[in-house]
Amino acid sequence: MTVDGEKAIQAVISSYRNYVAGDEAAAMNVFRDRFNNLFERIEAFINEYGFDGKVAISETNLAHMLLAYFDDVDRIKYFHQIKRVNEVKIHAYTAFWLLRKKPIQVIDAFKDCEAINELFVTFYLVDFVLREKGQTELTGQKKEQYEEFVKTLNYAFKFRQYDAHNIELVLLSFLAGFALGSSTD
Repeated sequence: MTVDGEKAIQAVISSYRNYVAGDEAAAMNVFRDRFNNLFERIEAFINEYGFDGKVAISETNLAHMLLAYFDDVDRIKYFHQIKRVNEVKIHAYTAFWLLRKKPIQVIDAFKDCEAINELFVTFYLVDFVLREKGQTELTGQKKEQYEEFVKTLNYAFKFRQYDAHNIELVLLSFLAGFALGSSTD
């Protein structure tokens, strides 16, 4: 995290003092860890796909994204009287708020640059699903189905309405599809 990132976190947190009520140090550590994790994942995506110099990460937008995410998750925990939410929900709500707050900003236009955040979120979610199922390499029909899923998911993020609930349902469906598909192989 850069100095600007730390400033962004402090500014966002200070404007939402009710979020860190209680153990402020622990809340800040969780927030900072999550910020750093997402920042590193976005940075890796930018480097891996050759977007260096074409996009930048808005640390302020990323900090606001995380605050909105934690606010939603806190409401879920309160409503259901639970201490933790499951991994699918974590990724679905993270994806939703990444899409809303758009932390990846274009600095040098390129083809399809307006959908860079949607592309990142698509790969973020697919990476989660593949890791969850222990998949590292897909071949044959599974590879074709996977590639079609990636294209369809990215298309949906670019042109369709979505919310955290239906992103969660997509993830659960994809995980179920893997489970069902692997039982017949």
